[in-house]
Amino acid sequence: MPLDEVTRRSVFVLQHELRRLVERERARDDRGEEVRYDSGSRMATWETRRGEVIGRWYGEVIASYVIADRILRWSWAGRSSVSSVTHAEVVAREGQSRGIPQLTMSVVGELDEEEASMLVRLGILVAGGGGTE
Repeated sequence: MPLDEVTRRSVFVLQHELRRLVERERARDDRGEEVRYDSGSRMATWETRRGEVIGRWYGEVIASYVIADRILRWSWAGRSSVSSVTHAEVVAREGQSRGIPQLTMSVVGELDEEEASMLVRLGILVAGGGGTE
């Protein structure tokens, strides 16, 4: 299922904010900066190309995409217990409250890489997140 009409409409409505998010990512790449994520500490470290630390933030994996299968899986999918609310769960709640079903599905199939990236960025944006890596 490619991006559905409701999702595409939401992308259109939020296009300005999504464009700024993408431009920040591209600018960081153009400067040779990288964000490294440590799954143990759940910290994202933003570094210059010389290895100088620009900043550190709490972060988490909110989704994974399998290119060969064209499947996006939200990280909350299949969790049996919730000790604290994750950002991915906030994405799902915001998707539900805004009527965007693809943000609430455990798995979204038949997405190309660009569509999967757009869906994740949309989720991050509606959940109040600051970016992707």
